[in-house]
Parts: sequence; C-alpha cells; structure tokens
Amino acid sequence: MTVADLTSVLLYGAMTASLGALILRAVSAPALLRNGAAAYLAGQLVWLGLFLAMSWLHVPMTVCVWSVGMISVVGWGILSCKRWRHWSSPGGLLFLLIVAVSFPQAIYLVARVPLIEWDARSIWFFHGKAIWNHAGISTDYFANPHYVWSHTDYPLLIPVQAAVVAMLRGAWSEMAVKGFLVGNFAAYLWLLRAILRKRGWPRLDAWAVAVLVMGIALPAYLNGYADNHYAMPLMLAALVLFRPLPGEGGSALAGLMAVFALNLKNESAMYVFVGVAFWAVWWVLRDVKRVRERLGQCRFSSCGLAILLLGAIPFLLWSLFKAVHGLEGDLHLSSRLTDPAALAQGVERVSTILEAMGIVHNRMFTPALLGITVALSIWRCLLSRREHGEVGALLSLEERALWVLLLLIHLLIFAVYALTPYNVWWHLGTSLDRLLVLPVLILVGLLMVTAGRVLDYSADMK
Repeated sequence: MTVADLTSVLLYGAMTASLGALILRAVSAPALLRNGAAAYLAGQLVWLGLFLAMSWLHVPMTVCVWSVGMISVVGWGILSCKRWRHWSSPGGLLFLLIVAVSFPQAIYLVARVPLIEWDARSIWFFHGKAIWNHAGISTDYFANPHYVWSHTDYPLLIPVQAAVVAMLRGAWSEMAVKGFLVGNFAAYLWLLRAILRKRGWPRLDAWAVAVLVMGIALPAYLNGYADNHYAMPLMLAALVLFRPLPGEGGSALAGLMAVFALNLKNESAMYVFVGVAFWAVWWVLRDVKRVRERLGQCRFSSCGLAILLLGAIPFLLWSLFKAVHGLEGDLHLSSRLTDPAALAQGVERVSTILEAMGIVHNRMFTPALLGITVALSIWRCLLSRREHGEVGALLSLEERALWVLLLLIHLLIFAVYALTPYNVWWHLGTSLDRLLVLPVLILVGLLMVTAGRVLDYSADMK
C-alpha cells in the first residue's frame, strides 16, 4: 500500500464518519450512537443512497463525491464537539491506534494480501470497479446479461464503498479499495465494547471480550467476503433488542445495525425481515396478560424510526432498479417452494445437509461454545440458590428468545440448501461455512448474555 493509497483510505474514513454524523445529528441520536463507529457505518448508507439516487438522475458521481466531501467537513466538526465526546478527534485516533497495536495482522492483510477469494474479486469488488469505471451505477454493466455470472442483482453497499475510495484515490488500487474494511472491523469492535459496558461489564472485561470475539475471525472481516459484515451487525442488534437498554438508544442502534445488514446481502435482507417479525411476536407473547398495558406505554423513538426509514431508502431504490431492469437471483427459491418435485428433492437432502452442518459446526468450535454456555447457565442457577435459597430459572426471557432465534436461522439456512437448484454438495461446499457465521455469532451473543448474568450474581454476592 502506497502513501496515496493510505491517504485515500483515511480521507474516505473521515468523510464517511462525518456524513454519518450529520445524519445522526439530524435525527437526534442518543448516547449509544454519538460516536464515530456508529457515524462511520451510517455514513456508508449515505454513500449508498447517494449513488443509487444519482443513478436514476444519470449524474456522474466523481464530481459529486468531492462536493459531498466539502459538506462532510461540517460533520467532522460535529464529531469533535462536546455532545459527541465519545469520539473526539484525539479519541478516535487513539482507538484506531489501539486497533492497530492489538491487530497488526489486520493492517498486513489489507496492505499486502490481494483479493484472492472468488466472491471478493468476482462479485463485490468487481462491482465496485464497474461503478468506478462508469462513474456511478450504470445499466451498461448491471443490466448487461453478459455479466450475470457476477450476480449483478446483489446489493451494492460494499461495492459503493470501494468505488468511493477509488474515486478519492484517482485510480483503482487493489490495496486501497479494501481499506475501508478495517474501519468496519474497528466499528464493530467499538460498538460491541460499548454494549457490554452498558450491560454493566467492567471496562477491562468489556475490552478483553470484544477483542477476543472480533479477533478470532479477523481474516473473515478483511478478505473481501460480505458475510461477517452482516452477521456481526445482526448479532449486535439482537443483543440490544431482546434486552433493551433504557434511555441509552438501544432500539436506535438496533435499527442502524438492521438497515446496515439490510443493504449488504440478499440473505441478510431475509434475516432482517424474519428477525423483525420474530421480535414483534416475541414482544407480544412474552407477557400476553399485560400486552395492552405495554402497547399503551410503548413509545417508538423518533431517532429509531428515522434511521429505519432513511436506511430503507437505498434498499427500496435498489429493489426498484432490479425490478425495472429485470435483475433477479439465480436460486428462484420462491418458485421452487411451490414445486412438488423440488420439495420432494429437498426431503431427500435432509441427511446430507445435516451431515454438512455438523461437520462445519465442529470445525467452527460450536460444540465448545454450546458447552460453555450451558455450563454458565447451570452455574448461574447454583449462584441463585446460594444467594436466594432457591434455584432460579435456567434461561432468562432474553436467552429464550435468542435460542429460538438461533433455531429459526438454522431452519432458514436449511431451507436454502434443501431447495437449491444446484448440486447440493457443491452448493454446501461453496457457502455453508459462511452462512453459519450468523448463528455462531448469535451463540457467542448468548454466551456473553449468560456470562453477564453470572457476573451480576457474583457482584451481588460480594
């Protein structure tokens, strides 16, 4: 990575966080969102929405990028003001320094390792290069049947960020265009640590757990694949949705994470829709007797609603673009779901899919995570008996919801492979290890929830 590459990446990061700060300031972001990490992720949605809107107006994006960059200077001033004290300029630089020291391999992976994974070089960054070449989202590429092999129907959040970096760089640099992935990694790390702190975890424990959780799968955030970049935000959303953070903006953060994932990949959009529906049903059923009272007391945060509405705009614009130009996926699951032959074939694949899931889960150390989570739940019950003289519930409401959500995600993944039109072993071999990232991260979230309750009991006993 050259000096010009590094400069373009840093300039992109500053501009993106500034744009996000402007939006979050406009919707009166609560404390949990008044930081550079949330602003950086929100800024990526601004870039995506801008590129999609300009594609309908046929405006070249190169000039627009620099014009918006001048506006973002105002956003940087917001990030540095007292109300955004969680991420002042010196504080942000110090955090990035901590990330660089804690994860030196992250810098090496971005600065020295080329994009060698198929999805990275043939889908996400290939689309990004097409956007850069055409100075915007052009029908000459995305509506051209010659490029259908590149899955031109996939969402454009990652490609647009690569294109912005290239426009700031003035040239397509294989090293520079993926530099924003380090920023994403750092943003997830910061937000995970912040959530744990709001849950009452000690400062050092929160940092240690966040670094451990993010560090284990570090290469997956930086190799150009998109899966971890929707799985981690969805895990963060689940952590704050099923056990709200009163007065801290947990619902607004969940909304931001949800719309970020919504615009990232086709299956992540499905997870968002199913997850929101599941959360709504769980919210009602967790206390049916008091549901009317709770509905009367429910007040949706204006910030959360604004984030959901604004974040849905890029998704709707891209959906409209695909509908107008006839772009569609290659699985055709909805039509196969009503095909008796496809359903019969899916039944025949049950043992094959379950065997593959078991192999991949074993490779991802899922049994160990499961065992630790169960052991901590039992330990908490014993602590409850010691403190209160009676055995407490094995699972809290939050934990029950996350277990059901974990099962639901597995069923969705199972359905994809049961109905795939491709050879099932080939399809499993090319994508199962990446699709199982989300349920594994949900399990990690469960582990953190359980460990947090153990820490609460231990603190009460002192």
